[in-house]
Amino acid sequence: MKKVKIPTRIKATRAVKVEVENGEIVVDPDVLHMGKVIGQAVEWTVVTSGWNFPLYANGIALKVNHHDFSNGHKVTSKVFRISNLNSVRRSHRYTVTLVNSSGDVLQKDPSIVNRG
Repeated sequence: MKKVKIPTRIKATRAVKVEVENGEIVVDPDVLHMGKVIGQAVEWTVVTSGWNFPLYANGIALKVNHHDFSNGHKVTSKVFRISNLNSVRRSHRYTVTLVNSSGDVLQKDPSIVNRG
């Protein structure tokens, strides 16, 4: 296995737009290709008025824990950020969860492709 030098700082940030259309979450891009840069962040931003990441739960949840991902946290009610080492070529499914003031919950399962 090829050794990867672990970066001491984030070298790039990938932006993902999250919106609600016709009662469903739309994520752009639906499949996020991280490319080859080691040590990146992914930042999801909710752009639809009235919808936010949940107050007491993760707005972004990886389906399988993997050492490439760490420090997932809600920056604001509309922004969620996670660090991605991006060291192993692999596709990772995750769940986006949004809520509105009426208590409605929506979810979607897009993916991140590391080293691709």
